[in-house]
This record gives sequence, C-alpha cells and structure tokens, in this order.
Amino acid sequence: MTIEQRMDQLEKRNKRLTVGLTMMAVVAITIQLSACGDDPAGPSTNCDVSDVGALAGRNLSGCDLKGANLKGADLASANLENANLKGADLASANLEDAYLRNAILIYAYLRGAILRHADLGSAIPWGANLTNANLTNANLKDAYLRGAILRHANLEGAILEGAILGSAHLKGADLKDADLKGADLGSAYLMGANLEGANLEDADLGYANLKDADLKGADLGSAYLMGANLEGANLEDADLGYANLKGADLEGANLERAILEGARNVPELSAEQREDACWSDCG
Repeated sequence: MTIEQRMDQLEKRNKRLTVGLTMMAVVAITIQLSACGDDPAGPSTNCDVSDVGALAGRNLSGCDLKGANLKGADLASANLENANLKGADLASANLEDAYLRNAILIYAYLRGAILRHADLGSAIPWGANLTNANLTNANLKDAYLRGAILRHANLEGAILEGAILGSAHLKGADLKDADLKGADLGSAYLMGANLEGANLEDADLGYANLKDADLKGADLGSAYLMGANLEGANLEDADLGYANLKGADLEGANLERAILEGARNVPELSAEQREDACWSDCG
C-alpha cells in the first residue's frame, strides 16, 4: 500500500469517527433539553400517544416519547422527525412510510416492526433491537446503528450509504441489493447474511464476520476487509478490485469469476480459487 493510499484510508476512518462523535453529541444535547423541561415539539404538535390505533399520519415531530409503550401501534406515514424514542417499545408497530429523520431510537425495541419505505436518514437507532423487522427500501443513510440487533431483518434494497453499523448483529439478515457504500461495518456480525448484489464499495468491513454470507455479484471495490472472516462465503461475480484483504480468511470461499484485479494483501488461496478468480482485464 502506498503512503497516499494509507493516508486516504486513515482520513476515511477518521471521518467515520467524527460522524459517530457528532451523533453522540447531538444525543447528549437532546437528552439535556428534555431533562430541563423544554418541549422540542411545536405548539401545534399533539404528543398524546395513548390511543396506539389512531397514530397513522400523525405529526409527532420533536415529541419526547422516551420509554413510551407503542407496541403494535399504527404509525404508518407518521411524522416522527427529531422525536425522542429512546427505550420505547415499538414491537410489531407499523411504521411504513414513516418519517423518522434524526429520531433518537437508542435501545428502542422494534422487534418485528414494519418500516418499509420509512425514512430514517441520520436517525440514531444505537443498540436498538430490530430483530425480524421489515426495512425493505427504507432510507437509513448516515444512520447510527452501532451495536444494533438486526438478526434476520429484511433490508432488501435499503439505503445505508455512510451508515455506522460497527459491531451490529446482522446474522441471517437480508441485504440483497442494499446500498452500503462507505458504510462502517467494522466487527459487524454478518454470518449467513444475504448481500447478493449489494453495494459495499469503499465500505469498512474490518474484522467483520461474513462466514457463509452470500455476496454474489456484490460490489466490494476498494473495501477495507482487513481481518474479515469470509470462510465459506459466496463471492461469485463479486467485485473486489483494489480491496484491502490483509489477514482476511477466504478458506472455502467461492471466488468463481470474482474480480481481484488490483486487490491488496490477498491471502493465500487454493489453486482452484486462484484459477476461478479474475486477476486482470476483467472488463
């Protein structure tokens, strides 16, 4: 790796760290305001959520709903921008097409929730439980999902560009055709996940567990895969051009027609893997 490439890599990692620290600062300020009794919701906003069956399309922007019981609530198309839902119970809630930009969802319980086409751009579901949640085509761009639990969640076609997913639990998650460009997935648990056709260009997958994951046709160009576990993974037709594979485990991985042109620090491969992969003029 050249000095320029290393500097570029460090700059990208520092940018992700800055984003994470900024998110935490925003959370701290919001929680302080709530503690002081300031109501971030506007005067026309009704924050009463006692009738969970009558919340569809409601304007709940800026509401302090920390710890609220919204289990099974119908929040379809509701506006929850900047709402504080820290620790709220949203199990099996319907949040289809809901607007949750910048919402605080720290440790929120969203098991089995429906979030199809929901907008969670820059939201903070830090440590949230989204097991079996339906997030197909949801917008999670720049969302802070560090440590979130997304076991068997459906994220097909979701936008996760620039999202922070470090140490997130995504075992068996469906991320087919998801956009994870530049996302931070360092140390994430993606065992058996479906990442077919996903865009992971320039993503940080350092020390991520991708054992038996399906990465068929995925774009991993310039991705950071240092120490990643790709044992038994399906990388058929995947693009690993210029990716950093230092210390990665590719034992038993399917590299049929996988593009490794320009890939750096490629670990020792079997004769079959070397023959199956494309090393130059992959067009």
